[in-house]
Amino acid sequence: MVDNLTGVIEHIRGGRVRALAVTGAERNAQLPDVPAMRETLPELAAYEVNTWFGLFGPAGLPAGITAALNAEVGAYLELAETRKRFDELGGLPFKVTPAEFDRFVAGEIAKWRGVIQKEGLQLDAS
Repeated sequence: MVDNLTGVIEHIRGGRVRALAVTGAERNAQLPDVPAMRETLPELAAYEVNTWFGLFGPAGLPAGITAALNAEVGAYLELAETRKRFDELGGLPFKVTPAEFDRFVAGEIAKWRGVIQKEGLQLDAS
């Protein structure tokens, strides 16, 4: 199965499932003996899939509000208890500026649009 590491890391640690690889670009520090998928086969050299979370607001949200929200989230990510919880779950905090997040999201859209087009996938909403 492929699942989010944060949802299965305790099962891995408990020996209930065996991790074969992680989908990120690098090994996860919480599972240093588990390779990244891109390490397993030459065909997967460019493979990278990560679960991520971000905050989105309405179009036209004033820059001051965006900056204030970003600062609050950034401060939360710096808290010792937040960092500890990320470590426990095998997650990595994603602390970026609003402009960096915009570029990241645009990159994700482009990446997944390419996958959808290459595979000829279509939404069946019926």
